[in-house]
Amino acid sequence: MKDILKKINKKEKVIIGVTLGVIVITLISVIVKDTHAFYNSETTPIQIFKTKIGNFKPIINSFYIKENNIQPKYTNQNINTVYLSWGSNNKNINEMCITEGDINSCNWQAINTSTQYTFATETEGAKLIKGYIRDKAGNKSLEKSDTIIYDKTAPTINKVGAITTTENSISISVTANEDLSGVTEYCYATVQTGPYTCKSENTNQYTGLEGGKEYTFWIYLKDKAGNGTETNATQYKFKTKTLIKNYLQEKGGETFKEQSGMYRFIGYSTQVKNNYICFGTNNVETCKKTPGTYMYRIIGVTSADDDTLGLKANQLKLIKATPSSTSQLWHSSNTDIKWDDSDIKEYLNKDFLEDAVSKWENGSKWQGLITSQKWYNADQRTTPAASAEPTTSHTDEESKIGLMYATDYTNAYSRNTSNWLFITNGWTGNSSTSEWTMSRYGLNVDYYSARFVADYNGALYTSAITAPFTVRPVFYLTPGITLTGEGTTTDPFIIAS
Repeated sequence: MKDILKKINKKEKVIIGVTLGVIVITLISVIVKDTHAFYNSETTPIQIFKTKIGNFKPIINSFYIKENNIQPKYTNQNINTVYLSWGSNNKNINEMCITEGDINSCNWQAINTSTQYTFATETEGAKLIKGYIRDKAGNKSLEKSDTIIYDKTAPTINKVGAITTTENSISISVTANEDLSGVTEYCYATVQTGPYTCKSENTNQYTGLEGGKEYTFWIYLKDKAGNGTETNATQYKFKTKTLIKNYLQEKGGETFKEQSGMYRFIGYSTQVKNNYICFGTNNVETCKKTPGTYMYRIIGVTSADDDTLGLKANQLKLIKATPSSTSQLWHSSNTDIKWDDSDIKEYLNKDFLEDAVSKWENGSKWQGLITSQKWYNADQRTTPAASAEPTTSHTDEESKIGLMYATDYTNAYSRNTSNWLFITNGWTGNSSTSEWTMSRYGLNVDYYSARFVADYNGALYTSAITAPFTVRPVFYLTPGITLTGEGTTTDPFIIAS
């Protein structure tokens, strides 16, 4: 050959041999290159061929979409960033392909460490994104892939309900519909424009509300793909429970008034007709057929917390409409016996509460509605007037069941048979009866042996504790009770919750 062939890369050695008029060119490379260009002059290169010595394939070190090392991953955008890297020994990498198909459907583009990729379709669901690279010689890498879930739909609410409502609070529970990427946050507000409180829990409590008032709430959900904003919020309305005193005021009218630390039913027996309540059953017919077991009457409801006794505001105070015993001693010994040591306390809290009440259907439920607290001794030197209040003297121990105070009786109206608290033959089967009160006669230990009794004439007088009299259990219910009904003997109140 006239021209002297010359290799452009000086690091390679070229051995040229001529056999039978055919020029054989053999390259022995110290460093393998892809395209070998030879020159027929100092300035004009001629590309002779490409070689793939050792079947060399480029290697993708890392390939991922949107985020690395997170699975599963989600997006609500159809365009997302893909990241990739390759080894430093791949010096002639010049193109890459990102696709949801296979390598034959590649649209090759200039190599880069990141690029924007648009999904092939708008169909929601899992997207398998594949990546390839190739070098100048056309050698292609093996496939690398990553999966991302495409979800552009905001999560929706299936149901919102009030778990619990009281006179001043509402607790809301939210149930979401199935969501492609899963709900991450529940967002709550009291106005549509917010501000919203977002949290992972599907419950939220609102406190400091007014009783008997309807409140509006706005709720929306967020998912892992980032869907969900204030524009997706839905309106819900819930009402707080009517304050028990307001409900009783509505039913009792002028006979329900605040007096001596309680909202009370006050009036003649012919006036107070709306304070009957079933306790032990929610079946009205059962209650009416067996009033001696289930019929009670509401003395009143506490108007404020009483830290001395351990009572809270809005606790109903009930008295059994009929006696549980017509012949009960306060104590067999006419000595200085306090309530905590009396036979009558043991009878009420054991024989009545533990033995009788526990045998009712769902007896443990009804026992659980009765609170345990201390009781005032309600000391009085003389017959208490309607305006008299219990003194700060109280029992040392707590108990669930007690008796009415002498002041409960006098506050109910007056010391005569017209008082609604007086037991008439309509309930007892007797023309009249006398019953124990909680109150002791006297202001010191010298008078523990005398207690006030509402006698058969409706008056109050004192008696030695060894005398047998009628007993009607009295107790307080837990705060937050909700009632239904009219409170009459034919439609008594029922404890709804």
